[in-house]
Amino acid sequence: MIIWKGGKPKTVNVGQVRIYHPRESHEDVVETDGVNGEESRAEQVETEGSKGLAKEESTKAEQCPASCKSNSDCENGGTCGKDQVCECKEGSSGDRCEIIKGCETLACDDQISKCVLDVKAKRGICECKEKTKLYVKHKCLAACKSNSDCKNGGTCGKDQVCECKEGSSGDRCEIIKGCEKLACDPQISDCVLDLKAKNGICECKEKTKLYVNHKCLGK
Repeated sequence: MIIWKGGKPKTVNVGQVRIYHPRESHEDVVETDGVNGEESRAEQVETEGSKGLAKEESTKAEQCPASCKSNSDCENGGTCGKDQVCECKEGSSGDRCEIIKGCETLACDDQISKCVLDVKAKRGICECKEKTKLYVKHKCLAACKSNSDCKNGGTCGKDQVCECKEGSSGDRCEIIKGCEKLACDPQISDCVLDLKAKNGICECKEKTKLYVNHKCLGK
């Protein structure tokens, strides 16, 4: 008797032929009519075995973290443990402790700052690249210690940055609104903040005189 297998004719004895009919059709199972039904069953077992092995290898890859050799391999204060994997500080995670909790929400301005781990708060904070400055309201401002560090009536606030009077700005409240337009004569006057007008005015260096038409005149 001649049967077709793999697109080619094959001569077999009639007594050797049995038709294999699987009970159910499963995805990725190869169903063929074979001699004694054995080759078809073997193909099914081999396919299922391959799928199981691939799944096992994939699971192992997901569970195995990157190894470390020393503490320098671990970021944000993490240490290389006895199992040669990074042990992270609370608030950080990842194979190298490179992921810091809360950084995405903070959205630090990467031009002037970066997100770092605050070990006490156990989460990320924005830190200015200029270490002498503090990150406040998406700006890097110089820190102050007392009111004397702030100009034009500004005060040193709870965040240790100057809180400026209206009409002034800058790290130390040193910029006065309108001074550039006034163009006060620096030889005889200064531009100062008028708290009522909330703008700059020209003030004579001789306090007994008034600044009028770019001149200081007696009162």
